[in-house]
Amino acid sequence: MAGPRTLDADRMSTTDLVQEALFLALRIRQSPEAKASLALAESLLVQARAGLSLEDKLREKLTEAEAGISMRNLDLDFVVAEHRGVIARKTHGKTDHKLYQRFYSAMKPSDVIRLGLRQELLIVAPWVDSLKRDADPDLQDLGKALEKAVLAGQAAVAAHNDAVQTMRDF
Repeated sequence: MAGPRTLDADRMSTTDLVQEALFLALRIRQSPEAKASLALAESLLVQARAGLSLEDKLREKLTEAEAGISMRNLDLDFVVAEHRGVIARKTHGKTDHKLYQRFYSAMKPSDVIRLGLRQELLIVAPWVDSLKRDADPDLQDLGKALEKAVLAGQAAVAAHNDAVQTMRDF
């Protein structure tokens, strides 16, 4: 770290910026001839540390959003598994039955469950209205449960998108 350096916040990590600002402040503290620049160096160090603190908080929010995605994915998987069970019971396990094909014509239930939250939501969100409009009370109940899981999943995805964008903006 000897000699003058140009620091570029866009090309180095915030941690590296803090280290560089700290090194600069410590060099100036130990150089009597540079004491006039000490206030500026200390101010830069405070700003760099504040930036690192903010980045840590933003990373924590991002991690929280990722945990939310994971949890809501599990919740949705549970409802889809319940849906699969009800549909299998009503169709007596016949995958060529009209009711089964209404939901699982393109993809088996296990394949839907294996998807990540974002992709799974694209498939199951349209099922909500279909289930809620059905005359069968069991399917209507599934529609209500699925709606809750879908809304929670969509909220988790939105929170994650916001956290990702906030990190990009930072």
